[in-house]
Amino acid sequence: MPRRDGLWRFLVLVAVTYGLLIVPWPGVRDIYGSMYMGAANATLGSRGGELEIRFRRPKRGTTAQGQDIELAARETATYRVRRLPINTRLDGYLPTALLLSLTLATPVGWNRRGWAIILGMGCMHLLIAARLGIAILEALVTSPPYFENLSAFWIRATHAAYGLAMQSPASSFLIPIVIWGLVTLRRDDWARFMRSPNRHQPGGT
Repeated sequence: MPRRDGLWRFLVLVAVTYGLLIVPWPGVRDIYGSMYMGAANATLGSRGGELEIRFRRPKRGTTAQGQDIELAARETATYRVRRLPINTRLDGYLPTALLLSLTLATPVGWNRRGWAIILGMGCMHLLIAARLGIAILEALVTSPPYFENLSAFWIRATHAAYGLAMQSPASSFLIPIVIWGLVTLRRDDWARFMRSPNRHQPGGT
């Protein structure tokens, strides 16, 4: 029966690293929320035209606990504003911390780990942007919809995608695991998890 020392070591390292990253260190949440909001406005925000999209801090008491920014979609002609709350810790920080923890704990060479972190962070932030894009669509199909003559099918599909992407905590933990597996692991890496640490031979490949 193969020894599983390496697997247990990997799991312990993931747990310890993830635990250290998600401790509510003073100021970390505010700093991350500001960075998240700035990046969202730079990539998905818009001013002028018939529709303005902004990510901003909500007024005190207008959102549930943990939802630290909001998406505001405003029609310039009618001044109607559609708002959606966003929890940046759940939607961005926690999955990013999990991906980083998994990659750092993987028993492969540091060269591969470094490239995996770069590729993984890129994929993670593209997916965060995609989730925010779905949130924008959700705001625009909320009754009364911004888009005219939108079919009931597309409205239901948008609601379903928004529920899966932004309201399901499971997606925030499954997504980083999938990304980690794609950018970090190779076919023979599972054998590394089954080895005792004193049998592991570090390398760059």
